[in-house]
This record gives sequence, structure tokens and C-alpha cells, in this order.
Amino acid sequence: MTPNFCLQQSYSQRIAPDGKIIHFPGLRITFKHGKYSETVGHALLDTGADETLLPLSMAIAMGFQFDLEGDKTLWFGAGGKQFVVYKSPVPLEIILQSKGFRDFSWETYVHFTVEQPTILIGRRGFLDNFIVTFDGKSRMTELRVS
Repeated sequence: MTPNFCLQQSYSQRIAPDGKIIHFPGLRITFKHGKYSETVGHALLDTGADETLLPLSMAIAMGFQFDLEGDKTLWFGAGGKQFVVYKSPVPLEIILQSKGFRDFSWETYVHFTVEQPTILIGRRGFLDNFIVTFDGKSRMTELRVS
């Protein structure tokens, strides 16, 4: 890992069903495994998520195969809804880029699901690596390693 990394990023935005703009702490992040590399522009930083959760379609693109019954784990989401996840068989490389700093990368396990189209960035293996500041008033997020 690269010491003294800092990433400051404006909140992402989306349009709510009522037509209003919603601002959220989104992050530009690259997930890499072997020859597969995908940069996502608006992964949601979710301090309530224990783990990082990606769509199952990304696992398929990476060439991962799962025994749909034997490899599944049941999780409970917000509101107590139960859903199925699959742990990555190997750690993925996670890459962050910030102007003025070398790329910051490390490897960690993630989980995949059909139930969650939004990429959720959780604490274990990701947020726990940083000092994270959410500035809702300014709509900015800062991730710092020192």
C-alpha cells in the first residue's frame, strides 16, 4: 500500500423517483482480477455495510463460477430482507486514483449478489483502511491514509 494517500471527491448524484436530485457519497473505483478490469464511477460508500457487495454479473465477467447452492451465504439487508451472496474465491485488486498521488491499491475479498445492482463499498477490506470524512454540507468525501 502507498503511504500518505488522500482522495477528495464530490458526492455523486442521481434522480429520485419524484424527480429531485439526490446527492450521495459515491466513489470512482477500479476492480481488477487477472485480465479483467472495470472502473465504476459511482460506487456507494456505505458505512452500514459490513462487506463490499458487487453485482453477480461482475463475477461472471471475471470468470468466477459458483456452486449456486454450495457456495451461497444468506445475508440480511436493510429492513431485514434476506438475500443470497457469493464470496469471491480469491481477493480482487482494488485501485483508487487521486491527482498528485500514486495509485493506491490493495487486495481484498468481496461478495457478489443478484439482489443488489448498486455497488456498495463496505467496512471490512475497504473503509477500515482509511480515515473517512463525509461532509454532507459541502457534498464532499475524503479518504486518507497516513
